[in-house]
Amino acid sequence: MLESIKVKHFTLDKNNGALYKIWQQYNTTHGMDQETIDYVNRITYPQLKVNEVEVLSFFTYHIKLTTNAIHIIEFKKYI
Repeated sequence: MLESIKVKHFTLDKNNGALYKIWQQYNTTHGMDQETIDYVNRITYPQLKVNEVEVLSFFTYHIKLTTNAIHIIEFKKYI
């Protein structure tokens, strides 16, 4: 039986959602004001890829992991 599966893949790494580099860029010797903190929070977010796949009997998912990256992958079968 053919099944449809939605795949959501979140990636949090140095280019997608990492606060450290951005925080250093906007920080001052006296810290950041609330407006700057809010801005930094708005511009830093994980990458999201959404796919839909058709599965007949089994499903294999391959990813490349980079150093210090976090991947959250959600598989949801359509009913």
